[in-house]
Amino acid sequence: SERIRDKMLERAKIGYWNIGSTPFGYKREDKKLVINPDEAKIVRFMFEEYLASGSLYELYKQLKEKGWLNRKGLPFTVEELSKLVKRVVYAGKIAYQGNIYPGIHQPIISDDIFNAAQDVERKKVKRKIVQNNHFFPGMVQCKECGSIMTPSFASKGKIGRKRRYFYYRCTSVSKR
Repeated sequence: SERIRDKMLERAKIGYWNIGSTPFGYKREDKKLVINPDEAKIVRFMFEEYLASGSLYELYKQLKEKGWLNRKGLPFTVEELSKLVKRVVYAGKIAYQGNIYPGIHQPIISDDIFNAAQDVERKKVKRKIVQNNHFFPGMVQCKECGSIMTPSFASKGKIGRKRRYFYYRCTSVSKR
């Protein structure tokens, strides 16, 4: 396993893609990434539209309106778009184990466009993750129907002074 890991690191340093499936916008020929013109057009549009709107949801709506699909023949999801916009492979580089190496493949977009997209991503307001420190998760059952009670919360109060109230609710009610 150490030799395989070392070999993959050396391939990344040389500029070869060796991580999982071929990225959208490229195809593999002779173990190298080669631009797929049809998919590359979509990737360029993605970056341009993302820079123009600054919103993954707007990008999602634009792709859906145009009827462009991913490789599986399905519409792109917002999660897929988020991952695509962050991939350095489109700027002609290879990311491997937290390091970035110059790739031997042709870039689909320029470094300037890629860096601008990353700036847009960094400037987005990130929502705070709600701490889920509830007692008895999955252990409390509904008295009436016997289904599991799910921890939940509600925020009440004025802006800036909101207070969270935690409670349990029946999963069968929330599913209906």
